[in-house]
Amino acid sequence: MTEADWLACEDPSDMLDVLFTLSRSRAASDERYRQFAIACCRRVGDVLDVADTDALDCLELHAEPGLRESLLRARQVRLQGGRVNNPVTRVPWTYQPAEFQAAARVFGSSAVWSCTRKRVTQAALAYRAAGSAKACLRAADCGLEPNVDLIGRLVLPPDPTELAVQADFLRDIFGNPFRPVAFSRKWRTSTARAVALQMYETREFSGMPILADALQDAGCESAEVLDHCRSEGPHVRGCWVVDLVLGQE
Repeated sequence: MTEADWLACEDPSDMLDVLFTLSRSRAASDERYRQFAIACCRRVGDVLDVADTDALDCLELHAEPGLRESLLRARQVRLQGGRVNNPVTRVPWTYQPAEFQAAARVFGSSAVWSCTRKRVTQAALAYRAAGSAKACLRAADCGLEPNVDLIGRLVLPPDPTELAVQADFLRDIFGNPFRPVAFSRKWRTSTARAVALQMYETREFSGMPILADALQDAGCESAEVLDHCRSEGPHVRGCWVVDLVLGQE
């Protein structure tokens, strides 16, 4: 994949292949994969139950008291809420058209379970189930007939429109791996950090242009940084610029 391909790609699978290769070469795990997975799950939040939503909240707080504890807590929350480990493999697929909403809930719950996997490269694959959940919701809205395979399982690939949004999430979280940005500590002023922290805690990123102004006032002249802040996004928790401002590289 070239830089131009990365910037135009609408398939998370191809982009993750590039990132996984880079991660192996750097011999370092990267929790941003989990942030990507969580962002994909948040997109289908309307069909998630309380146990799954609470599990995502636990994962986002993994820094306190620690990643291992948060993974265990997230799994415990789901199980206490009646969620099986991986519902997609345990539910008989005999859905009728009116049951696409139920199918979306199953796919969404499966995506959350993937987020709780210890290896971040496995957690990142939550995007697949989340994309299928979106496809179910779109199918329900359009009144489509379901396709089933020979043993009665629902056959519905991830929604292409949703895959494109997920690809944008990857660009927001990982930036451009073909053009690394050198971020100066001098740009981390109290104003920039305050704006970034508010967006990080609220998951509301309308203040990105304000962050761009704060960084520019601090002496930042990086076109990559400023253009990203002023772009339409989407921006999610784990945004590479916000993380750099907060020192969460």
